Amino acid sequence: MELGNNSKYTAVPAKVFMTIVIILTVVLMLQTIIIGMAQILSRKPRQEVAEAAEEPTEEDKRLSRIQDSAKRFLPDGTIHLVHQPGRKSYSQWEESAAQQVYDANDNLLWEGIAEDCPYKYLSQTTHIYGDWFRARDMRWMTVASPDVCRTLDIPVRSNNSTVEIWRYIPPRQSFIGYKTGGGIIGYAGAAGFTNSPSQAGAFGKFGRFVAWCPKDSTTPKLLWQTSRRIYEINFEKSKVELVFESPDVDIEILRVHHWGSLRPRGVESIEEYRPLLHCHTIDGKDYLIMRDPGQTVGVKTPEDWSRWKGEYGLFSAAEQGIFLYRPWIDIDAQPAMPKKFASLQAQEDWLRDQQARPRKYCADLYKVDDQGNIALVNRYGWTVPGRAGPRPRWILTWLKARRCVSQFSPPLYDLLWHIPGVRMWRSDYRGHQNEALREMLISIEQLRPGAGVWSFFLGALMVGFACFHGWPRRTSRAGLIFWLVFVWLFNLAGLLTYLALNHTTVIKCPVCGKRRGLDQARCVRCKGELPAPKRGAHDLIFEAQASPAT
Repeated sequence: MELGNNSKYTAVPAKVFMTIVIILTVVLMLQTIIIGMAQILSRKPRQEVAEAAEEPTEEDKRLSRIQDSAKRFLPDGTIHLVHQPGRKSYSQWEESAAQQVYDANDNLLWEGIAEDCPYKYLSQTTHIYGDWFRARDMRWMTVASPDVCRTLDIPVRSNNSTVEIWRYIPPRQSFIGYKTGGGIIGYAGAAGFTNSPSQAGAFGKFGRFVAWCPKDSTTPKLLWQTSRRIYEINFEKSKVELVFESPDVDIEILRVHHWGSLRPRGVESIEEYRPLLHCHTIDGKDYLIMRDPGQTVGVKTPEDWSRWKGEYGLFSAAEQGIFLYRPWIDIDAQPAMPKKFASLQAQEDWLRDQQARPRKYCADLYKVDDQGNIALVNRYGWTVPGRAGPRPRWILTWLKARRCVSQFSPPLYDLLWHIPGVRMWRSDYRGHQNEALREMLISIEQLRPGAGVWSFFLGALMVGFACFHGWPRRTSRAGLIFWLVFVWLFNLAGLLTYLALNHTTVIKCPVCGKRRGLDQARCVRCKGELPAPKRGAHDLIFEAQASPAT
C-alpha cells in the first residue's frame, strides 16, 4: 500500500517533467533548424560573391600577406615575417613548401623551400608532438557497459617484451601494478611506488596527461596533471616526481616546451633550449618550471593581460635567456559595444561602423629575468584596414530569424541567466567537457527571449488561451493556477505540454448549462452529477442484469 501511495504522488510530476523535457528539446531543435535555413537561403552563391568582390590592389595584397605571415623572433630580438603563399594558419604550413622571409620594413630577405631557411627562430610553448589525454577522454574510457570495459594501462617493457602493466583506477586516483603472468606487484600514487594502496596515496582529481618514450627506451613516461599538481611518472624506474604544485588555485593551462621528447613543431635541435613547463592558474598567474638546471619562476605579468583568454603569453627558455612572446590586439582603441540596441538595424549599423574601422595588431617579445620581471625587447605592430560597405546580407537575416524564433523561447531561460549561482556555473560552460551539453547551453544562450515586448505579448496570449481552455476543464483552482504559471514560464513548450496533458472533452452541464470537462464526475460550478444513461430497448447489459439467474 505504501508503494502505491508513493507512486500516486510521483507519477503525475514525472509525467509532466518528461513531457516538458521532450517538448523543450523539440522546440529548441526546430528553432535551430529555422535559423539555419534562414541563413542558408539568404547566402549568395560563391560565384556571385566572387564576381561582386573588387580586385585587390597591390597595397591590399601586401597588407594581407603581413596579416597571414608568422611573426618570428631571432634570439637577439630581431623580428622576421615568415610567409608561405596560400597558407593562412601555422597548422597548414609544410617544410617542403615555398617560403618567404621579410624584415620589419617589408624587405624580402630570403626566398626558397621552408626546410632550407637559414634563420633559427625562437620556438615557444605552443606546438608539441603528442596528444593530451584529457579528463573528458578519461570519463569516456571508464564508462563500463556489458560489451565494453576499457582501462588505462601503461606497459613496462624489457627485452622487447612486456613484463609489467600499471593500470589506473579512477576511484582511487592511483595505479595498480600487475605482472604479465598475473599477481599484483605494487601501487603508485602521489607518495610514489609502494606495496600498500594506503601508503601510495591519491594523485588527486585527474586533469590530463601526455606520454613519451625516453631515448633508448620503449617504456613511456607520463607528465600527469591534476587540478593543482603536476607529476612526472617513470614506471621503468619506479619513480614519481612532484614537478609543480599550486597551493591555492587550480591550474587552468599547461604548455610544454622541449620537455622530454615533447618538442615544438619543426624544431629538431634541443641543445639550445632548456626543458620548460608553463602553468597558468585560474587567478591569472604564470609559473615556469625549467630544468638543466632546475628552476621555478613566477612571471610578473600585468594584470590586464588576464583579459585576453588564450593570449597570456608563450614562453621559451633558450641559451640567451627566458623569452615571452605575446601577440595581442589593441582593443582599447575600439569603442565598447552597447549592452542594448534600439533595433536590429541599429545593431547592424554599429557593427558596420566597427567593420570599417582599422584594427591594430601587435607582436611583442619580452625577456624574463630570474625574479620573474619582464622587459620589452622588441615590438612589431601592423594595421589592418577596415572593410567598407555593407556587411553580408545573411548576417542581418540570421539576426532577424534568431530574434523572431527566440520570442517563443521560455522566459525561464532569462530567469536562470540572472541568478548569481547559475551565472557562476555558466561562466565556464564553453569549456565544458560534455560536447552535447555545451552545444545545448550555447543554443539556449543565443535563443533567450530577452525582456522584449513581443515575448511578453506572445506569453500573455498563450496564458490567456490556456486560461480560456482550462477554465471549464479545471479540477481545482490551485491546479489551474499551476498550469497558467507553467505556461508563462515555458512559453510555447509550456502551452504544448499543457495541451498534451489536459485536453479532455467538454460538454454542457445538464444542471447549470455551462461547459464542463468529463474528467470529473461532478460539475466544478454547481456540483451537479452527470445523468445516468437512459435504458435502451437493445441494452443487453441492463437486460442481463434484470433477468433472474438460471
